[in-house]
Amino acid sequence: MKRSRLTPLALGLTWLFSLGLVFVLGLFLAFAFHLDPDHSRDDDSLELRQLGIVIERLLDEPLDYGEMMSMANRDRFPDQLERALTILLNEHGVFRRERSLEYIAEGVPARKRISGVQFLLDQPSSVNRDMALRIFFEQWGRTDGRSALAMANRVEDPFEREPYINAVLAGWGQTRPRDAWQWLRQNEGAEAGTRMTELIWQITRYHPDDALSMLHQLPEDHRVADAAWLSFADGLMQALPPEDALNWVGELPSGWLQLEMVRMVGEAMSARSPRAALVWIEDEAPEGLAEILTETVVRSWAQDEPEAVMNWLERSPAGAERRAMIQLAADSWVSARGPVPLSQWLNSQPASSDWDAAIEVLVVEVMDRNPQAALSWAQVISNPDSRVYYEMLVARSWILRDPDTALAALEEQLSTEEARALVLGRISTPVESEVLPSMDPEYTIELEEPEVD
Repeated sequence: MKRSRLTPLALGLTWLFSLGLVFVLGLFLAFAFHLDPDHSRDDDSLELRQLGIVIERLLDEPLDYGEMMSMANRDRFPDQLERALTILLNEHGVFRRERSLEYIAEGVPARKRISGVQFLLDQPSSVNRDMALRIFFEQWGRTDGRSALAMANRVEDPFEREPYINAVLAGWGQTRPRDAWQWLRQNEGAEAGTRMTELIWQITRYHPDDALSMLHQLPEDHRVADAAWLSFADGLMQALPPEDALNWVGELPSGWLQLEMVRMVGEAMSARSPRAALVWIEDEAPEGLAEILTETVVRSWAQDEPEAVMNWLERSPAGAERRAMIQLAADSWVSARGPVPLSQWLNSQPASSDWDAAIEVLVVEVMDRNPQAALSWAQVISNPDSRVYYEMLVARSWILRDPDTALAALEEQLSTEEARALVLGRISTPVESEVLPSMDPEYTIELEEPEVD
């Protein structure tokens, strides 16, 4: 049996017909659905759905997907988006405005980003416009950092331009960190410090290993090396639970940077749950870090809940460590709220040597502003040696500021012969150059006197 064979001419015509058919079908589909062949998202993408929700909420009308994706006027920013942005630029709710702007920036097709940024640049300068531009530039940086930077660099005002460049680098650093870092190193200038610290912070949040590798490329004497390392530490704190961030401390190059990061960890743990933090530190903190972590947690906790931390310390084992923590907590309490609340709380407690360290902090804090009250508090310190020392400290400060009043009062008010002999014998006639300015009446403070049983 003979098989029929196609002649070379017939084969050629068939091939050309197939190509023509494919071409016609492609054109038909593109025009039928108004889609850019390069566009990778469809109408059901998460970004477009979120954009549709924002448009419906702001304009009370559905999103026109055809205009959004149309090949015609491909560079023109859609009318719906212009109207939505105009509303958001006058929106007062910060969170609602920011989230809506993010959804719009994420949903805008790539080919319309330039026209969207240009629309915003053409609006009157305002805080809301600057926020919108930073959001748009950051989103653009995630997908095409170089094009976004080219647009940002066209902004003439340097005070506006720099935040937009940082926004692009932030987005670029999230998706292509090595490209963003390479561009930055090749374009270091007067603004390199801020740009580098911002970029390292962003990269650390998403790619900590890459950020560490980049920092190791910096010379130790680079002018922003320390600031960049601190941004690395802060980025870790944003990206990781504090206990996990602590594992990175050893990667920092110098002792003070490591110490600073440990303090960051302690503050974060305290903000979350100070009691749980202290238990974790006691049981699981790496060797050598427990002390500084404890100090940081106690100091931070005392600023927010001073009475709670004092009650917790009262139940901890007695000893030098507890005394140091009580002194630290009292100092933090006074720094945050002034001496009066501490004096009131001390008066509400039973007399105890446990609180000598807190009383000492109170005495030092007020002796320049109310020496009479400071002396009264010094005299309720339980430890005799400490009591004499703080009496002398107050007396000396008082005499140097107001010799006549002090000398008239101290002879009767000092509690021991030892204190009177030491104070009055040594400084009853202060050298003229030692006398300090008299107390300003507006600088004095009324303090609750200690209650003595």
